[in-house]
Amino acid sequence: MIHYTDPIDPTRRIPFYEREEIERITWDELRATGQATEDPGPVCIETFLMERYGIGLDYVDFPEDICGEAVFSSRGIDAIRIRREFAPPTSRGLYLLGRSTSGHETGHAILHASEIVPEMASGGDAGRLFRHRSRGGDIGPEGSGFSRTSFSRHRALEWQANAAMGGLLMPRPAVMSALGTDTREGVPGAIRRDGFVLWSELLAETFDVSGQLAGYRLLDIFPTLRDLAGRDDALAA
Repeated sequence: MIHYTDPIDPTRRIPFYEREEIERITWDELRATGQATEDPGPVCIETFLMERYGIGLDYVDFPEDICGEAVFSSRGIDAIRIRREFAPPTSRGLYLLGRSTSGHETGHAILHASEIVPEMASGGDAGRLFRHRSRGGDIGPEGSGFSRTSFSRHRALEWQANAAMGGLLMPRPAVMSALGTDTREGVPGAIRRDGFVLWSELLAETFDVSGQLAGYRLLDIFPTLRDLAGRDDALAA
């Protein structure tokens, strides 16, 4: 874990989980709730929340621009809430946005309780809840625009929650199992053969997520793809 100096309060050191740490943490959390498997398939966030924290996934009425929130108290995570419109039966698009939102908020619960709860116990009011605002589309691992040269606590926490969402909804061992072991120059042979777009769609169906999220997750696991993702011809064998 890296620590950064808070640009607002230089006396404060802010913890930051790096990508590999988040991969390990989310896999361990899935293992603890019996959902860690290399067999490709959907992860049930509702089951995870009940097994891990003893809470359900709440569907509530939010303002139009709010997708979900993670609510903390001095005891830890109290609730994960997402828009009522995401509750089945609903459209496929809203259902998938609900999946990604619940994964994102669960990422906050996994990664940030250890930082938020001590603040609240000492009388601080920061971080009582995290809210995810809709920006007209799905959310992905790079959605917060985090960079080490423009660090802020809020952006770092959101980036981490998005990374945890990817690790929860599309665990790396299961993605690797779906793609096979043939990897050359950081690019899986299956993607070289069939193309990035096709595999984004196939993995989206397999893991019950949006094609956009699946594409982000592939770029997350295989950074070399970033230079090729928009050029399926470049991924040909």
